[in-house]
Amino acid sequence: TYSHQHRQQWVQGVVNDANAQAFGGISTHAGLFGRIEDVSLWLLEMRHSLCSTHGFLASSTVKKFMQRSMPKECGDWSLGFMLPSYDGSSGKYFSKKSVGHLGFTGTSFWWDSVKDVFIVILANRYVGQKEGEHFKLLRPKIHNLVMESLHI
Repeated sequence: TYSHQHRQQWVQGVVNDANAQAFGGISTHAGLFGRIEDVSLWLLEMRHSLCSTHGFLASSTVKKFMQRSMPKECGDWSLGFMLPSYDGSSGKYFSKKSVGHLGFTGTSFWWDSVKDVFIVILANRYVGQKEGEHFKLLRPKIHNLVMESLHI
């Protein structure tokens, strides 16, 4: 939900990526709309698939998507996710086996399969304008506070 200056109204359930809007609001790079319950259930299913033979995905598939896919000097990416880095959004407590995803509008998740914890943030840093660069500094602080409160 955000206030759209050109429409002069609150907008909900409409992508706010200008490139996706040019495609009629449907574009694969624009992400998905999701509730905290849905994102959490998806992460729990990934965890279940990783740890058992009865998951939605094969454990080997989940492991493949979590493995580094390029040399470190080229970036911190697996096939499907971001990997933690020294100055990245995960903060300082996630293990090297963690994976994450950042959404343009401020949403994110980080999942640590070693420590068996995930953190989901559903936020709106965008608010109808290209602002919110400060949110890059806020994400790792939120993650650190949550991990500290869990004594992890």
